Amino acid sequence: MSNSQALELISAANFYATNMLERKLYPPRGQRRRVAQIFQFIYDIDASDAEMQKLATQSYSNSQMDRPQ
Repeated sequence: MSNSQALELISAANFYATNMLERKLYPPRGQRRRVAQIFQFIYDIDASDAEMQKLATQSYSNSQMDRPQ
């Protein structure tokens, strides 16, 4: 799966979990950190979180290490 496809899925899942459900649902913080690092995507819950903003703007050179070869 390409990065753009993964980002599209993350965005769609975020929309569903925050707009279609009665109670908003977010992934655990650690998972949100990884998503910010790898895909530069920030969940609404983290919009004002300086750490998440920083992670999303830094390049993540190790992202290839987590992918199957």
